[in-house]
Amino acid sequence: MNFFLPLVAIVIPSILGAQTAFYNFGDLKLHNDASIGFHTDLINDGNLDNNNKGLVFFYSDNDIISISGKNKAVFNDVKIDVFNDIELYTSIGITNDLEIINGKIFTSKDGDISLDFINHNVTTGEDDQRYVDGYITVTGSTNFSFPLGANNTLKPMTLSTKDTIATFKGAYFPSNPSAEPHNYDTSQKQIFIENISAKEFWDLDGSGETTITLEWDSSDD
Repeated sequence: MNFFLPLVAIVIPSILGAQTAFYNFGDLKLHNDASIGFHTDLINDGNLDNNNKGLVFFYSDNDIISISGKNKAVFNDVKIDVFNDIELYTSIGITNDLEIINGKIFTSKDGDISLDFINHNVTTGEDDQRYVDGYITVTGSTNFSFPLGANNTLKPMTLSTKDTIATFKGAYFPSNPSAEPHNYDTSQKQIFIENISAKEFWDLDGSGETTITLEWDSSDD
């Protein structure tokens, strides 16, 4: 392990559960050859986004791992091996690679909290048991596949854009878009569209132009 930690972090009983938590309330910086593993909750009330490098590894065979705090943590390379999933109570950022070995990542369903990819490189490991359930934000990528899913089904959305500074936020919902809490008016559609599904939908908001590819099969109606 190689990281700079100037008297800022302690391990305490977690306010979100019975397990302990790694609590950062100052400045923590990871350098090029750094590697750090979290097998407990992470609470970040300090600065954990100072151009971090190296690898961060979240792992647990039994417990759900939660990430919370007042400030967003931003990491370089991230690996996730959490059998009972990760829950985000604050957004986190990834500036290089994400590898999902085991588990799902749960973010908010209203878009306030998301998994943020910043000038992102590669995501690997996504399948029907490994994906993001909730919102993903991507900035600075001209081609990006959102590893979205729900109900043990991967529902990717692939983005292609020429805008290298645009930000896009997306999510997948296995529900009726006209129902609560979304309340989209599905009667407002172009005339060549015969029907809008009441079974599922993707949500995408962005600051630039893009084309999108969605994947589905016969079970999607």
